[in-house]
This record gives sequence, structure tokens and C-alpha cells, in this order.
Amino acid sequence: MFDHNLKILEKKTNVLILCGGIGNRIKRITKKIPKPLINVNRKPFLFYILKNLERYNYKKIYLLTHYKDNKFKEFLIKYKNRLHQNIKIIHENKKLDTGGSILHAIKKIKNKLDFLILNGDTYHNFNFDFFNKRFYNLKKKIFLILVRNDKQSYKLNSLYIKKNIVYHSQSKKFINSGCYFVKNTLFKRNKIKKISFEKEILNKLITQKKVGGMISNDSYLDIGSYRSLNKLKTFIDKNFFKKVLFIDRDNTLIEDDGYTYKINKLKLINSTLKLINKKYKNYIKIIITNQSGIGRGYYNVQQFKKFMMKLIDALNKKELFINAIYFCPHHTQGKKLYKKNCNYRKPNIMSFLESLKKFNLRKKESIFLGNSNEDFEAAYKLKIKFSLKKIYNP
Repeated sequence: MFDHNLKILEKKTNVLILCGGIGNRIKRITKKIPKPLINVNRKPFLFYILKNLERYNYKKIYLLTHYKDNKFKEFLIKYKNRLHQNIKIIHENKKLDTGGSILHAIKKIKNKLDFLILNGDTYHNFNFDFFNKRFYNLKKKIFLILVRNDKQSYKLNSLYIKKNIVYHSQSKKFINSGCYFVKNTLFKRNKIKKISFEKEILNKLITQKKVGGMISNDSYLDIGSYRSLNKLKTFIDKNFFKKVLFIDRDNTLIEDDGYTYKINKLKLINSTLKLINKKYKNYIKIIITNQSGIGRGYYNVQQFKKFMMKLIDALNKKELFINAIYFCPHHTQGKKLYKKNCNYRKPNIMSFLESLKKFNLRKKESIFLGNSNEDFEAAYKLKIKFSLKKIYNP
């Protein structure tokens, strides 16, 4: 079966999710189940974390476990068909605390990719694409995101940022969110031992002015207390089901002179980029494009892929990040295997339905930005809002 999802967006990043905590502050619950697996809306909290990471194309996931490790194995068996990621468990026999757990995991992972490190009891409603780019632009070995909080926190209190460098402060009320982007070279020479990442590693690096970062006003929730658990259902309902912008490609995102596939013909339509960044910046963005030029034999899938990689790179430079790409090469006048009336070809709506299901998105939160009658008809069939982009006239 032909895969209409163009897989060119995968992050070259390992994700470490700290899942080993016992959860003493909510031990009435955690004596039976680890914090990351606490249920909300009939799904474990960890499911929402993983599904949100999938939207940002993080595929290499490692769950760092200690307490009730078997529960995480059961979780992966149950949800293996709903999580389209390569998820592995790294178990520590002895409790190593956050720093030791990270060191233990890094010794186990053989690739040389950088790391995104998260806590398994915290949901971050961040645009990870945005912060991922900032991390590499700053060229620091570690990058963290600060959030405003009037309460004290064990995750490091009283921090602030000046010229993108994180400092300690006596008066500022920003705290470490527990989300870290880390270069793979940071821990290479460290010996595995029980150690707190926040108190003994990160704290020292901040004092040495070696930590970059940014402040975020996005929402987040740490489920480490009974009070926060009371907010959990409302928080997930409000923050997990993100709004979606479907985007047509030709004459919407780029100028099209007919079956455009040559990289030297790539021309962005800047008015579209300005519109998206003004009105839809925080939406999940999915390109839906018909490409009958492949089916007709004018160019092949590999040439289309190279063009789209260049397009994504150009959009990233404008800080417009695409979360998924669906394309249909089929046409009733196509050649050989491409000759068919395909349900993925607009105005048919299978590409929309598949992406909504895959990323756990709600149709009622969707908008389609397009320029043609078939775009309008697809939106009408799907019963979502349609935003007309006037066809570019060179």
C-alpha cells in the first residue's frame, strides 16, 4: 500500500523521559502506579506526552525507569499501535536520581545524537520546533526553558535570562520547567553515580554561565501534587487538543508554474507566510498537496522529496514549522500503478482523516488554507473552516 505521508521531518534527536520517580508526595496513588501512568480521560498521562512529541517528529524515545518498571512494559504493549515512535525502556536496578539516571541512559545509547530531556510527570505545551531551533542557534551545550511561577520549586528557583544566558537571581520568579536540550558531549566523561541533575549538574553549569535558554509563557503542568492532579483533566482538555492548520502547497505556500519540482524554481509566497505567522503561529501545521506530476511521469517521488526538503528548510528559516506532509501522486490519467481514483487526492479527504487520527487532533479545531475549488470542496466535505488564499499572479 502506498504511504501518502512524506516522512522527511524526523528529528535527529534522542528523547529521554525520566520515569523512575516514586512519587512520595502523592503516595496514595503512586503506591499502585507510577506517576507517568496515572490515568486521565482513560489514557495514561505518558500517552499525552508521547503523542505530543510525535507531532513534533521526535521518534527516538527512551523511558528511563526504576519504580514499577513492569507497568511501563505493559503500557508499551497496550499502546504500540497508537504510538508511531521507536520507544525503548532503559531500566536502572538501583535508584540513581535524575542525574544518575541520565548518565546511565547515555552510556547505553550508542548513537551520537543530541538529547531532549523531559520529566515523565510534566506536560509542556511548548512549540518544540521553535525551541529546538533556538538551541542550535545559541550553540550552547545545554539549553533550558524557564517559566513564570510564584511558588517555590525543587526544579531550581529564582532564575532569569539576560542575553539568552541563564543566571541565578534573588528576586526573579522564573523557574526551570524541567525541559532540557542537551548536546551529546555534555556527559561523555561523567561516571555513573547517584546524583541530582538539577541540583548538582545544572546548578553548577548555571553558575559557570554555560547554560542558554529562553522564557516561555506557554502552559505546563507538573502532576507531582494532589492539587495539580485535580487540574489534570481540565488541563489536558484545554492544551492537548491543539488547533490544526491544513495548508495547500501550490499557489498557496509557493508560486507554481505547473508541476513544480526543480529546486531552482522554489519561490515562497511571502504574504502566506506572514498570514500564517500572524494568525496561526501556534497551530499544528500539515501540508496537504496533490502531486499528479509524479503519476504522469514528469518527476519522481525522490525528486519531489528533495524539493520538499528544500521547502521545509526555507520555511524553518522563517520560523514557520511544518508538522506533517501528506501528498497524493495518483490520478485517473496517471501511468501504471499511479493510475487510479485515490481517496487521498483532494477534494477527497483521506489525507485529512488519517493525519487527524494519527496525531490525535480534533476536526472541530481545524482550518484549511487553500486557493482552489478542490481545496474548498475538501474543506466542505470534511466540515471544517476554509480560508481562501488568493491565487498568486506573477
